[in-house]
Amino acid sequence: MVLSNRTIAWMCGLGLVVLAGPPVIADQMGPVKSGVKPTHERSMKRGRVACTGGDGDACDRLGSVYADSFFSSDGDEHDGDNARALFQKACDLGSTMGCTDLGWAFLEGIAGRDNLRALELFTRTCDAGDPRGCSYLASMYEHHHETKGVKADPQRARALYERVCSGKIDGLGCLAGCDTLAMWNYYGDRELAIPSDHAKAAAFEDRACAAGCINSCDKMGDHYRDGDGVAQDPKTAATRYQTGCDAGFGPSCKELGKLYLAGAGVTASMTKARRSFDRACRVSRGQVEECQSDATGGALRKTITACNRKTPPTGDDARLCDDLYAFRKNGSIGGTVTIGGKPASAWIGTEGEPTFGVVADVQGMFSIPNVPAGSYVLRTDDASSSQRVRIPVTVTVGQRTTLTIDVPVSSSRGATARPAP
Repeated sequence: MVLSNRTIAWMCGLGLVVLAGPPVIADQMGPVKSGVKPTHERSMKRGRVACTGGDGDACDRLGSVYADSFFSSDGDEHDGDNARALFQKACDLGSTMGCTDLGWAFLEGIAGRDNLRALELFTRTCDAGDPRGCSYLASMYEHHHETKGVKADPQRARALYERVCSGKIDGLGCLAGCDTLAMWNYYGDRELAIPSDHAKAAAFEDRACAAGCINSCDKMGDHYRDGDGVAQDPKTAATRYQTGCDAGFGPSCKELGKLYLAGAGVTASMTKARRSFDRACRVSRGQVEECQSDATGGALRKTITACNRKTPPTGDDARLCDDLYAFRKNGSIGGTVTIGGKPASAWIGTEGEPTFGVVADVQGMFSIPNVPAGSYVLRTDDASSSQRVRIPVTVTVGQRTTLTIDVPVSSSRGATARPAP
């Protein structure tokens, strides 16, 4: 059984350790079957006594133990009933956390689904200052629950996420909502009238990482690796990937291994690269494609060997070598593009095949990662300019070629491109 970090912390506070088994909860609600077995009955009894004595937060903590068991592979069918009953009792005793978790139980269908009841509980606990209540409420307005009685309200969802993300976020993880705000700002959202702004997206993503949202730590590694929305910084990229890898996120371990292969932001080390790739596969859970048929990391290790043979690899090995050793073969292009002196969301890319290109964000910022070293002709396209601009550019291995491009509004003058300061 895998327990959430929050539940583990609460259990430690009660002195509880839980394993699979069919004991009985004995409090004033009467005996109820359960798949959670306490190793130390005295500790479990202390928690039950506190709950029975009117400690709503103690009831909520116990409810979380049974909720985790309900969703585990070795849980008991009665654990959902136990969790709901304990959350209800916690809420009745005035525990704001208990009311939020009761709403979560209604939303997830633990012992019955009731979206309207969940909405009412989340609204109440959000108003009481529980950021989790606000985040769950935002998720209900964000997604389309119309068929279940809740009308979507994306603008309200945005306001709630911004409220939570701007407050105290320690330990909230992805519930802080910062990762959702990062996504909206990275890609832009017409319904919310949010333009694509990679710098804002990176700021939200970094805050999500600080809250403990591990996927966001991995994405921040990408931002710093590619100089996308932030100054390119392989060293900081390595620290973000290390955070993700330490938390068991396979893709972060793989990206960290690639940095060790290239010595980008870290001291080159084949040993540490192999170690990172091995861990990527051990914790992958299907997140790393190369690990799906080999959880030991053998596939990645064999590929490294193939990449370093005198005979060039072919097929899938060649593709993976290009990926693993990207820093040894590639550079990047980035900077800003303006039209008539104003930032523009223009398309910027290389001519020929294959084409490497992106659309600049609302600030005119763009980043084109993983461009093989060589000479290219960069061109920009935008409806507000009657001229297609072509600019020669050279990409150097391991380096970022940074440009400031100004595209004319009309063909009366030529485009200018200069190295960014």
